[in-house]
Amino acid sequence: MKHYSVLLNESIENLNIKEDGMYVDATMGYAGHSSNILKRIKKGFLFAFDNDSEAIKYADELLSKIGNNYQIFHTNFVNMKETLAKQNINRVDGILFDLGFSSPQIDDESRGFSFMSDSRLDMRMNQDQSLDAQKIVNDYSYEELIDIFFSYGEEKMSKVIAKKIIEKRKNRAATNFAGEEAVVKAFGTGFLNCMPGDIEILRDDCGKPYVNLLGRAKKFAEDRGIVKIHISLSDTDKIATAFVVAEGE
Repeated sequence: MKHYSVLLNESIENLNIKEDGMYVDATMGYAGHSSNILKRIKKGFLFAFDNDSEAIKYADELLSKIGNNYQIFHTNFVNMKETLAKQNINRVDGILFDLGFSSPQIDDESRGFSFMSDSRLDMRMNQDQSLDAQKIVNDYSYEELIDIFFSYGEEKMSKVIAKKIIEKRKNRAATNFAGEEAVVKAFGTGFLNCMPGDIEILRDDCGKPYVNLLGRAKKFAEDRGIVKIHISLSDTDKIATAFVVAEGE
């Protein structure tokens, strides 16, 4: 994997690195800056911080080929002062911040940072934490969404965006019912032989809908040799539609 650090030469030059100096890379990432710092401090030491476990693994392997005068901390740089204090470090010769994403994070569709692929809305910098963007978008309240968009994104349209998200959730409920109704119509019975609760319209990690049958609906499908149900959903602000094909053996 090739990773090119932004403004690498300019950053290294303005750090005025001393061979015996002590430096901190607050956002190590894939160690583009860290590796160049480490090459210049044969008698010094480098402390590096990052949240991304994948980046840390890659960076550690790269840095170990240069020297052993470094230490990586798997934590956010907001904990820098406290973390360094535990190492009895109260003063350093330079600190580098390179804020933003790394290209490998965007290129890896499973991370959910890019609109270029239809993947799960993950967006976690730290893969060890349970909370991801999909949870926030689907479960957080209107007020909580406004606070996130305004406080962290300085988004002047935070209320409008939050309102649209909440409205989309309501549309999903209507779309799910349209899907349930389309399933029983594909059965040719309507809700005569099963109840809406016997049919679940779910989404996979990429948001693609699929049907899960329970109770009487499941038995009805098995008795008639239905092995798979294909479903397509669509909605606008006023209309929800569903198209279903029941596939037999």
